[in-house]
Amino acid sequence: MSEPLEAKFEDLEIFTKEQLGSGAFGTVYKAKFCEVTCAAKILHQLLCQLSGADSQVTQSRFKQECEILKDIKHPNVVQYLGVTHDHQSGLPILLMELLDENLTDFLKRSDEPLRYHLQVNLWHDIALALTYLHSKDIIHRDLSGKNVLLIAGSRAKVADFGMSKLTVVNAYLTQGDLAQCPGTPCYMSPEALMKPPAYSYKLDVFSSGVVAIQIITRKCPKPGPETLKHVNPKSPTGFSLTPIPEVNRRKNHIDLIYPEHPLLPLIKKCLADKEKDRPSALKLCHELALLKQAPKYTESKQQPTPKERKIQEQELEIQELWRKNEELLRAQNDHEQMIEELQQKAEELQGKLQRALEGQHLQELQLKIKELQSEVKESQDQRYLIEQLPPGIHCRFK
Repeated sequence: MSEPLEAKFEDLEIFTKEQLGSGAFGTVYKAKFCEVTCAAKILHQLLCQLSGADSQVTQSRFKQECEILKDIKHPNVVQYLGVTHDHQSGLPILLMELLDENLTDFLKRSDEPLRYHLQVNLWHDIALALTYLHSKDIIHRDLSGKNVLLIAGSRAKVADFGMSKLTVVNAYLTQGDLAQCPGTPCYMSPEALMKPPAYSYKLDVFSSGVVAIQIITRKCPKPGPETLKHVNPKSPTGFSLTPIPEVNRRKNHIDLIYPEHPLLPLIKKCLADKEKDRPSALKLCHELALLKQAPKYTESKQQPTPKERKIQEQELEIQELWRKNEELLRAQNDHEQMIEELQQKAEELQGKLQRALEGQHLQELQLKIKELQSEVKESQDQRYLIEQLPPGIHCRFK
């Protein structure tokens, strides 16, 4: 195996306060060079300070990861950018493309199930990556939710090849290395947990099935006991242990998936106890590609996302508020118009009343005038009578 390609990153800036993740062998930080934001994986300094043999194993694993990534170019595998060394500590630094987040962290953020087409897409992306890796004689060995990175929560890339093994013997690997499997236990197949372990490419297929359960349920599918204890009088210990099928070990999580879910039969195939009963990564890709052609997948893509649904609900609420506001405005206008009409009628009635009052007052004046006129006439008549009396009587009246 050739030495990993070392690039010159003179202006590399590592943001040690922005840790992206940490594993058994190194920590990943956000970094930047030439205005390009990326991820930088730095080996733990303590591991490099171990005794000669242990330090050599650590260094060889890091070189192996660099070597594997250097030769990989696939849209569903994290892109290798180069390797350099820290000027102060001398520790090697692996530079990779920066993605949004890992699958486990993404799934923890909500309890709402992912839409069906996204479930299919993410598993299909993982299967495509595994198919490519297996074609390059690479077994990932540590496929888990932490080692699947996402783009915008909808596309997946496989990352972290520190545990990966080339199935060909080379300067860094021996056949003995293939008998060691230090991956994440809850994602491991039964043959990988044996002592000594013996596994093939089907290990990664098994792990992808566990990841698929995680994608659908949003929960890390921790398995139950590996064996069931039975009373056996013929046994020297008085009991015997029976292996529990892997599907049954994850029953609590599988039961969270509705029985008619199209991915469930494929998950159970991937979790088969025997390697020969599991599909290859290529076959898995084919099965998932067929599911993408089914009506359920198309219908799911056409459905709005939770965010879009929330926006639609907010738009409907706004429209309802506008409708109510318009109703209130119309009611207010009608009320104002009614008030105007009432005011107009009141003015008309007031005018009529005024005219009526004026008419009554005139009649009263006329009556008074008539009465005065009558009194005047009566006075005049009396005066005339007086004037017609004889003089003596007239004087007497005076």
